[in-house]
Amino acid sequence: LSDTLSTQVAALREDKANLQKAVTNRDTEITTQNTALAALGEQVSEGALAGHRVIGVVLPGANPAEVAGYEDLLAKSGAVDAGTITIGSDWSNPAAHELRQKSLTALSAVTTELAVPAGDSEATKLAKVLAAAVSTTTPAAPRSASAQTSLTELTAAKLITTSNVGDHPADLVVVFAAGPGSGAAGDENAWQSAELDANKALVAALDASSVGVVVDGPVSSANGKGLLADLRSTAPSA
Repeated sequence: LSDTLSTQVAALREDKANLQKAVTNRDTEITTQNTALAALGEQVSEGALAGHRVIGVVLPGANPAEVAGYEDLLAKSGAVDAGTITIGSDWSNPAAHELRQKSLTALSAVTTELAVPAGDSEATKLAKVLAAAVSTTTPAAPRSASAQTSLTELTAAKLITTSNVGDHPADLVVVFAAGPGSGAAGDENAWQSAELDANKALVAALDASSVGVVVDGPVSSANGKGLLADLRSTAPSA
């Protein structure tokens, strides 16, 4: 009995320590996020981004509070808010492969127009289609008919949702990331790996089709298998 109680007490102590660590990490993330917002607010002067259009791309599991915080900074900067695109879980869910293929088939004319290589991965093809629909290097130009077709199809397939997306694409993009596997269900390694690959492909496509991309995420995203950690391993300025 004594040994059993000792084992249970030890297990409880370990659980408490793990919980405390989790709370501390979360507090650190919140503090870091708030500090980042404050610092960026000091750096963004009134009208600094006048003449630019900025769109937010929210990845699965991203913190909605951060999106609201950056929208406030956007208003201060003088940039035009080009709306928000929220990426659905089926964008990377391995079980939704047929759904994504159906959308790509429906958008075959668009991928041909964009000269998307047939050998590109499914994630890369979708990323290029979406990036071309929402971002540009010439923000004065209205969204093309094919770009609108892409948004309509991807929205109908529930791969994305849109909010306040107007008639013009954006030349600057803010991507809101989550921690490793935050959008995937449970601990399914296959989904988490697919999600990371899809997120990386999307960031790369957005960067290629716009003037610039900023990726924002919690502390956990900069560690281990997080998106920021992966991007920084190949592009130190990310």
